[in-house]
Amino acid sequence: RSGAARLVLIDQVHKKTLSLKKKISKMNAVTQVECIPFTSRQLPVLIKQSDLLINATPVGMKNNFSFPIDPSLLHSNIMVVDIIYTHETPLMKFCRKKGIRVTSGLGMLLYQGARAFEIWINAPAPLDIMKGALLKALKGA
Repeated sequence: RSGAARLVLIDQVHKKTLSLKKKISKMNAVTQVECIPFTSRQLPVLIKQSDLLINATPVGMKNNFSFPIDPSLLHSNIMVVDIIYTHETPLMKFCRKKGIRVTSGLGMLLYQGARAFEIWINAPAPLDIMKGALLKALKGA
């Protein structure tokens, strides 16, 4: 179990969130899973009530100055994860400037790779080596 009592999924394509909700519900990982359209008027209230916001959109990928949400909705007690790992996005920069806890998707990428390694090789993943190789590859990108 994740320890989360409630998970709210928001996407511009509501069918995607409904499909993801079914998958998450089958895992029994979260007590309550809700799907909210991106255009919902509930969005500002939901963000203010949230402990964690994960940006899984491509907004910020091209290093433009766009934000996936109105950044003024973010508060000092929220943790923001932007799954983009190739560079610091405008959302990440905003959070750092405001003192909001933020991280990129680098850890997610590393641990997904580590889990795949363990499944295929049937041995513990060499995390330090993998992290070093990942950071080196990103510097060359």
